[in-house]
Amino acid sequence: MYVNKKQIFNFSLSLAIFFMLPNFAWAAPSIFSTVGTISDGQNVIINGNEFGTKAIAASFYYNNLENDTIGQIPAGQATNISKFGTTQANLSYSGSKSLEFDYCSDSKSDWSASDIYEVGDFVYYAPNYTTYTVISDVGPSAITPNLDGVHYQSGLINPHCSNGEVKEDWQRNAIDLGSDGADKVYVSAWVYLNKGSSTSETWQWKGIANINSQSSMYYDLSTTYPSSIWIDSRAYSAGRYVTYGGNTYGCILSVSAPGPNPSPDLDATHWAFYAPGNPLGNAQAYEETDVHTGSWWDEPMQRWFNPAAAVYYFDYATQNIMHGVTPLPGRPADSYLWNQWQRLEFYAQRASAPLAADGIWNEKRIGKSEYNFNITNAITHEAGNNPWRYAILSHAIASVVDGYVDFKVYMDDIYVDKTQARVEICDSSTWSARSHCEIQIPTVWSDASATVSVNQGSFADGATAYLYMVDENGNMNANGYPISFIADADAVAPNPPTGLGVL
Repeated sequence: MYVNKKQIFNFSLSLAIFFMLPNFAWAAPSIFSTVGTISDGQNVIINGNEFGTKAIAASFYYNNLENDTIGQIPAGQATNISKFGTTQANLSYSGSKSLEFDYCSDSKSDWSASDIYEVGDFVYYAPNYTTYTVISDVGPSAITPNLDGVHYQSGLINPHCSNGEVKEDWQRNAIDLGSDGADKVYVSAWVYLNKGSSTSETWQWKGIANINSQSSMYYDLSTTYPSSIWIDSRAYSAGRYVTYGGNTYGCILSVSAPGPNPSPDLDATHWAFYAPGNPLGNAQAYEETDVHTGSWWDEPMQRWFNPAAAVYYFDYATQNIMHGVTPLPGRPADSYLWNQWQRLEFYAQRASAPLAADGIWNEKRIGKSEYNFNITNAITHEAGNNPWRYAILSHAIASVVDGYVDFKVYMDDIYVDKTQARVEICDSSTWSARSHCEIQIPTVWSDASATVSVNQGSFADGATAYLYMVDENGNMNANGYPISFIADADAVAPNPPTGLGVL
């Protein structure tokens, strides 16, 4: 567990309060009282009933980046590709720093064996997720850019995108959920989206709510991607890389399934030796599954929308089969807002059994009455798949028509847990009407009492707000418990008791 707070809140209150109450059965949490000063960083005890179970009181991960180093990946985060978000001081929700992803893509042509290319052209080779610059006239030619170092070179500068990307710009920050993984994942973050000078009419943000949004989950075997461990029953397209027997091979002619097929070292028709070991540096051998959707932006219509179908999960260990493909309702046009801070939250819960259609997968923008999507019949895994291992904070952008995308994503107050049990302070007296909520930092949790370190967020001193408890099943007190934020300077000791005589 990693916790990073704007201030050091290392003191605790030791206070036990017992209530003589009837043993009622409560359907949702109720709050009876609070003990402590409602002020940023202060410890406050919340007393009530039916708070539910939270085996580890503290969140699995919380970071507002204030103690992180500018220009580096934030503490407690990791990546397995060469590009990733870093701590910056260009924009922040609270404090002075945030996590920044600087994306750029330019929708030049996908590479084709039948096309002719001239020096200076840019092409995108999808199987290798790489942009190449043409350094010598070429074509038509069946030799793919990744295997043709005479006519193509990767890593050169695109005139629109200094990062050299075309079509897709992949950046990935991961939070490792531990070797035991998680069957439930809750992610919350304040997010700011800036599309800058983008000119592309249609493009996709693979960003905040799964592998194509703020919190995608997948489980991997190695530290590399998109290479795969070779499997004899799997289909491969030309240009795909695999590792086998300690070496890397490139597919030069498509391999059909189901097989079994001869191994790459014995099949010169379909495979070409690439290099000893796995030198690609951005390859990943998948074992398990991930869940994701895409968030698509239509520039002429100025709206977000869904693709025709959503993928409940990929199974990379077999044949990249998309399981549970089903149409989703159209994504609300105001799913995300431009150029302002908004709090997004995502929750995923694995199905009760392999191939069972009862998994949960949803995303919500606080202040918007309906979900961006809310799936309750997701097929999340099959037999033998381990729990989710990583929560991904943003992932990629991809432009699909002419024009380029200049897209920055900022994230702050990032909270990740293996349960949706949490404490919230919101602006409305009813949960259903809330438009601004700040997630709290729990330190103690029982069914009748919880202690939090107050996260005041952007609430002003003196502001009235409302306290909510959410249990592990997502139940909460429908009506908030009223509180007021007190500035540190206004905090005073309790008045002495009155009416006492001296004997």
